[in-house]
Amino acid sequence: MSLSGWLCLSGVKALAQGNVVNIDETVTGNQEQPKVLYIVPWKSAANQENLEQDLQSQLLSGVFDHLERAELKREIILMQQNENQTE
Repeated sequence: MSLSGWLCLSGVKALAQGNVVNIDETVTGNQEQPKVLYIVPWKSAANQENLEQDLQSQLLSGVFDHLERAELKREIILMQQNENQTE
């Protein structure tokens, strides 16, 4: 008798006796993989000009420039003084 035939007969026997078998399983993914988010647009952009920017133009926009702490603090104080004068 083959293995599959034996399993079928044992399954029929278990059903005839009314036994309930619960099988639990857990799937765990590989935690070493980086978390990546892909954003795919589902509509075309209204302004095609914004899509033409490359990475170099974004990096050179001053966002990642070096800041001196003293200079930044002076600038913040001046901005706060200007806000207080306009109010």
